[in-house]
Amino acid sequence: MRHIINEVVGSAFGDFTAMLEERGRLCDAKDFRFNEMAIPDYTDPFIQAFYILRYFPAYLVEYYDIYKELLEIPKFANLFNVISIGCGCGLDYYGLELALRDNDRTAADSVCYSGIDIVDWGYRNSFNNDDYDITIQNILDFNRLEDIDEHLDVIIFPKSIGEFSDADFTRLLRLFRRSTFDENELVIISSIRKQHTIIDTQRMTSLLNLMKNEHNYTCGSPKDEYTYYRNPVGLRTHFYEFVYPQTVLDFMIDLKNKCPNMLENDEYCEDDCEDNLRNKWPILKTDHIRYQLFKLNR
Repeated sequence: MRHIINEVVGSAFGDFTAMLEERGRLCDAKDFRFNEMAIPDYTDPFIQAFYILRYFPAYLVEYYDIYKELLEIPKFANLFNVISIGCGCGLDYYGLELALRDNDRTAADSVCYSGIDIVDWGYRNSFNNDDYDITIQNILDFNRLEDIDEHLDVIIFPKSIGEFSDADFTRLLRLFRRSTFDENELVIISSIRKQHTIIDTQRMTSLLNLMKNEHNYTCGSPKDEYTYYRNPVGLRTHFYEFVYPQTVLDFMIDLKNKCPNMLENDEYCEDDCEDNLRNKWPILKTDHIRYQLFKLNR
C-alpha cells in the first residue's frame, strides 16, 4: 500500500505543482468542493491531480477494506467480473489489487474489470491485467449492463451513486430494469459520500427494491445499512501501511500560502481565498469510510 501511495501521490504532486506554476493561482483548487451537491470539473487535469492529493490515499484504504470483505465470500475465490460505474482513475481497482495480494493473488489472474466513466482520467494502472477495460462513455448510453460486460458478479458505485441528477438516476434504474442478470449470486457495492449519506443510501434502497421486484433477487441485510467507523481515528491506527508522503502533506497543510498570485502581490485576489484554501487538507482519518455491500441471491 505504501509503495502505491508514494507512486501515485508523487506523480500527481509533480503534475499539480507544474500546472500551478503555469496557471499562477489556486482559484480552481479553492473552489473544489462537494457541498450543496457540487461536483468538481474532473475534465480539468489540475482538478484530477488535486483530487488525487486529497483523496487517493484515504480512498485506497476504503476500497481495500471493501474488497477484503468481498473476498470473504466463497464465490470470489475464483475468477470474477467487476463493473465499476463512475470509476474515475480506477481507485477501487487499486484497492482490489491490494486486497487480492493479501490472499496471494493478483487482479491479473483473478478479475475481469470493466470501468466506465464519462471523463478520461489519468493515474490509472491496469497492473498488467489483460482483462482490464476502461470505457469513456456515459453509462446511460447503454441499453443493458451486459453491453459492457456479459457476466455480472460485482457492481460497484465508487462514490458515484449520488452524483447522478434525479432524472439521470431514474434513467439508470431503467437501465438496470432492462438488464438480464444471468448470475444467481450478485454483489452490489456503494461507497458513500460522507456529506451525502442520506441521498446515497436512499438511492441504493431504490436500486435494491428494483432488483427484488424486477429480477427476483433477495437481500438478507437491511437496505439502509452501511459500514462505518463509529469512533474515527487516524487511518494508520487500523491500516499500518497507510503513510501519506510527508513532503506532500506539508505542502497541502500550508496550501493557503502556496498561491503564486498571493505570493507575488502579498494579498489574495478574493476575500474567501484564505479560508477556502485552509480547509483542503488530505483525508487522514477513518470518518470518511462509509460503504454498503449487499449480497443478492435468487
